[in-house]
Amino acid sequence: SGNYPLKTTQGIHQSMVAAGSMNATVSSSGLPAAFEYLALASNYKREGGVRFIYGTDASLLELSKAYKDSKTRYTPDSKLADLNLDQISIGSAKFVLVSCELFQDDATFPISYQNRLYVLDQENITPMIFAGAPMFEAGETLNKQRGSTKDYTDWWMHAQFGVKFANPLGSFYIDIS
Repeated sequence: SGNYPLKTTQGIHQSMVAAGSMNATVSSSGLPAAFEYLALASNYKREGGVRFIYGTDASLLELSKAYKDSKTRYTPDSKLADLNLDQISIGSAKFVLVSCELFQDDATFPISYQNRLYVLDQENITPMIFAGAPMFEAGETLNKQRGSTKDYTDWWMHAQFGVKFANPLGSFYIDIS
């Protein structure tokens, strides 16, 4: 609605699907093998390149535990058992784990995102702002009927931006079943 021409871009997931980015559906036991295979097979970055792993805390914990040795010993006076990793290095590639708890919000993302890990090459993702259209607009809708349940103020926000994904094949996603 409004007086602006309609312009659209695909989202990150849609760009990955359209380009044929690699993906897998695995159980927790198959997670390390799938992650390593996809990480090496989709590595278009130069030596030492960094990609980012986005997922819920629970999904990132599954990946971290896959790389933590069950026989890790702590000192007798240690009171911390840190099960979370900050980074995973495979060969010359580095992967930084990033918590995205918004994936658990059913109103924002489909329920499938709750058990999904996205590994993204952020250097290939560029935010796009459309010329001739404001990036953000906001306002309020007043409904004043004093003394009734209809006495409230609604706020609305309209955003117009998108992303350009130059090489979705350098990224992948894993669904943990």
